[in-house]
Amino acid sequence: MLSRLAISLKDAASRQQWHEHLANLVHDPRLGEDRATRLECQWLYYQADDLAEQPREQLRALKYYQHALELARRIEWQRGMAYIQSSIGALRVAQQQFYSACRDLEACRNLAESILDLRCLAYCKKHLARAKQGLGHPQDARQIAQGAIALFESLQMDSEVAQLQKLILTLR
Repeated sequence: MLSRLAISLKDAASRQQWHEHLANLVHDPRLGEDRATRLECQWLYYQADDLAEQPREQLRALKYYQHALELARRIEWQRGMAYIQSSIGALRVAQQQFYSACRDLEACRNLAESILDLRCLAYCKKHLARAKQGLGHPQDARQIAQGAIALFESLQMDSEVAQLQKLILTLR
């Protein structure tokens, strides 16, 4: 996706050029309103992902995620909403806002289940297990992590399985 490419570029000039290209594309009338809104959601989502990795930029990342979520809701893009909510929950876990994280991740889990997106559901459960751990609910965290492991195994995502197995070992 062009959004991911623009954000992943290390050269600031190239990155800025791609951002400008995407901004023009989002406002191109030939694209159509729904497609332009989806592209803008993706663009905001990937920018937020990039910012979320930087502790000092996490508040700005949250604003980008929330704006992307509003746009996804406006066009009723359920898959977009699920992934964005999962990322908001993961960011809240990183910020140790465990109650808020659980709220966002429960909504994500319900949506991912309804649209049968197993990858999103697996990540959502992974983040929810960490949130439950942060709240001091090790049994809930273990049960949710085991569900995430089963999903990641079915998706053949071995590194995620290994991470969650390590998490389970800490839940005593």
